[in-house]
Amino acid sequence: PGYAGPMGQPMYATGPAMPMGYPNQMGYPNQMMPCPNCGQYHNAIGYGPDGSYCPELSEGPPDRPHISADVEFMLLRPQVTETAIGKLSEEYEFSPRVILDFRGVGNFEGRVRFWHYDRSTDVLGTDDDVRFRFNVLDLEALHRFCGGRSDLDLSAGLRLAGMHLTDTGGNGSGADLIGLTVAGDGLTPLGLFPGGHFGLVYGGRFSILGGNWGGADNSTILNHQVRNDNVLTEELYAGVELARRFRACEVRVRALYEMQNWRRDRKSVV
Repeated sequence: PGYAGPMGQPMYATGPAMPMGYPNQMGYPNQMMPCPNCGQYHNAIGYGPDGSYCPELSEGPPDRPHISADVEFMLLRPQVTETAIGKLSEEYEFSPRVILDFRGVGNFEGRVRFWHYDRSTDVLGTDDDVRFRFNVLDLEALHRFCGGRSDLDLSAGLRLAGMHLTDTGGNGSGADLIGLTVAGDGLTPLGLFPGGHFGLVYGGRFSILGGNWGGADNSTILNHQVRNDNVLTEELYAGVELARRFRACEVRVRALYEMQNWRRDRKSVV
């Protein structure tokens, strides 16, 4: 696209080929106009000469929708009160999570997260095991902040969760829960290189869920009906990220440690 110069003549994109919508390699003609998102001068992938970072521009022109997908391969170890079941194995079990992120779709920014865990865990000192099954769906709206070198996403929305526990005797208990969830996710680049960065990622989430619990009469986990019970969840994570842009796409790889605490008002669940 053309841009009017100081004397009225049109100016055109110059330098290496960039994704459609970038006026030139520095993002603005002759670097005479600052970024409307952060007020600084930087290149088309969001990094300035002083290391400043603007994620609003790094993901492409602001008037174009952006869709990203995360696939997380987690290894989780469940813990419950030992007086209820006994000491559980400390082996880590595989659990996937998928996240779809939508930005610039009209005036809406949001994401959908789905997490699934369905594994058996041995009870130490016995030949028995218990089984935990979680299905968690988050529907959230997003708002992004950027300041200096860091990027912060704040989100809030609705969480749907199904929790089903099976004790050593094969007796089940569980609940279908619904409630509110809020979260914050941060990124601070530690090192920059052409087209990418290496940095810290960190964040947390808090949810308040409500629902009705039910269990078999001889279940050792929950053997009665509980109505209008609350479940509080806290989640924290921290790790590192390596990112690299390939034309209009950006690929990110993360390694992180995450803790989740799910507990009822009356006693701990998992």
